[in-house]
Amino acid sequence: MKFPIRTLFALLSSAFVLLIALPATASTVGFGETYTLPTASRVERNLYVAAGTALVSSPVDGDVTVAAGNATVSGPVTGDILITGGTLDVLGSVGGDLRGAGGILTISDKIGGDAVLAGGSVSLLSGASVAGDALVAGGKVSLLGTIDGTTYVAGGDIFIDGNIKGTVHIYSAGRVRVGPHAVIGGDFMYRASSNVVIDPAAVIVGKTTFQYIPPMISAHDIRGFFAGLFGLLFVTRLLVLMVSALFFVLVFRRGTSSLVGVSLSTFWKMCLIGLAIFVAVPFAGLIIGLTIFGGLLAIVMLVVWLVLLLIAQIYAGVVFAAVCQKYIFKQEASPLVSWRTAALGVLGLGVVCLVPYVGLFIGLVFFLVALGSLSTLAYRHFILSR
Repeated sequence: MKFPIRTLFALLSSAFVLLIALPATASTVGFGETYTLPTASRVERNLYVAAGTALVSSPVDGDVTVAAGNATVSGPVTGDILITGGTLDVLGSVGGDLRGAGGILTISDKIGGDAVLAGGSVSLLSGASVAGDALVAGGKVSLLGTIDGTTYVAGGDIFIDGNIKGTVHIYSAGRVRVGPHAVIGGDFMYRASSNVVIDPAAVIVGKTTFQYIPPMISAHDIRGFFAGLFGLLFVTRLLVLMVSALFFVLVFRRGTSSLVGVSLSTFWKMCLIGLAIFVAVPFAGLIIGLTIFGGLLAIVMLVVWLVLLLIAQIYAGVVFAAVCQKYIFKQEASPLVSWRTAALGVLGLGVVCLVPYVGLFIGLVFFLVALGSLSTLAYRHFILSR
C-alpha cells in the first residue's frame, strides 16, 4: 500500500501533536492529509493540528499548535502559536508569543509577545511587528518589520531594513547588510567574518561594535581537505593494487606469464576485446535479465564481469611494466614475471595516471588490454578446453 508523502508526514506528526494535546481540556484537535479551518468558523479554545497541509483562517481564542508540511495561519490568535514544518506562513495577528521552526518561515502581522524563529529562510515582512524580544536563527534572515525589544540574530546571510527599537546582537557566518530604511534605537553589536555593509541612509542611535570571527571553513580549508583526501585514497589504492599484484604474480606464475605474453603479442587486439567486454556485458546482462528465465544468468554474468574488472585493474600495471621493459628499456621479457617488475609496474602506472587527460587515457588503455587478455585466457581455459 503506497501513501502520499503528505499523508505519511501527517501520520508521523499526529503522534507528536496529540501528545501535546493530551493533557489539554476543551481543545480542538485536527489531523489528516489536508486540514482546513475556514474563516466563517471560530475556535474558542486551544487548537492542535497535524497535517500534510494545514490552513487555519478562522479566529482562535487560545493557543495554536501546528505541525505540517505546509502551514498557513491567517486568522487572529489571542494566545501563543507553536508552529513547525516545511513552508510556514503566519499571516494573522498573534496575541502572545510565536515560536516557529521550519524550512521557510514568513511573518506578516503583529506579534504581541516574544518571537523565537528558526529556519532555512526566515522573513519578518515590513508590515509585521514584535512587541517583545526576537530570537532569530536561519540560513537567510530578512528583518523588514518592527521589533520593540532586544533582537538576537544568528545566521548566514542577514539583512536588516526595519525598525528595531532595542539593542541588536548579530552572529553571522556570512554577509550582514543594513538597508536604507533601517532604524536601530539601541546598540548594534555584531560578530562576523567580514565587516557589515551599512547603507548611508540607515540610522543607528547607539554604538556599533564589531568583533571579527574567522570563518569556520574557508575555501582554502576545503581545498586542503579534498587534496588530503585524494592523496590518502590514491596511496591506499596504490598499496592495495601492489599487494594484489604481488599475490597474483607469486601464486599464479604461469597464468601471469601467459597474460603478459598475449598482451605483448596482440596489444591492440586485446585492447579492442577489453573495450567490447567492458561495454557489451552490462547491456547483454540487462537484456537477458528482462527475459523470464534469464535473471539468474544475468546476475552470474555481472558478477563474473565485476571480478574481471577488479583483476584487470591489478594486471594493468603488470602489463605496463612488460611494455616498458620491452619497448623503452629494450630488454627481452623473462619467461616468468618477477615480483619486482610487478610492483614497479603498478607504481609507475599509478604515477602516470596522475597526469591530466593523457595519463588517464594511458591508464584506460592498459586496463582494457589487461581486461581483454584476461577474458581471452579465461575463455580458452574454461570454454575451449572442454
